[in-house]
Amino acid sequence: MYSISIIIPCYNEVKNIELFLLSFKKLKLTEKYNLEFIFIDDGSNDETWKIIKNCKDKFKFNIKGEKKLFNQGKDLAILSGLKYVTKNNLVIMDVDQQHPIKVIENFINIKKDKDIELILTDRIDKKISFF
Repeated sequence: MYSISIIIPCYNEVKNIELFLLSFKKLKLTEKYNLEFIFIDDGSNDETWKIIKNCKDKFKFNIKGEKKLFNQGKDLAILSGLKYVTKNNLVIMDVDQQHPIKVIENFINIKKDKDIELILTDRIDKKISFF
């Protein structure tokens, strides 16, 4: 079974955490792969940390996490998550699902077929306006 650690930086994400985990359940990714969810609460001032702790019991997934005392930014939250990684594959995702969860299987297939060490992605459907 393929093993994947997923680092999820969070800041005031009460509304998104359960939806994020439900998406993995709906796609049956937690059945197909050995997943480890690493939530880093980056100093949220809402109930983000409480929801993360509750989801560990509710979903029975392998959920780890850390609560930062104050916001240090997404990059440092990701770096903090690295110390909890125990699987041989790593994915970094936003909890608000800006990164489609279903692409994880695509990454796994590419990695298997091509024996690739690192996959970097960028969304091409961004609609950005500076006005």
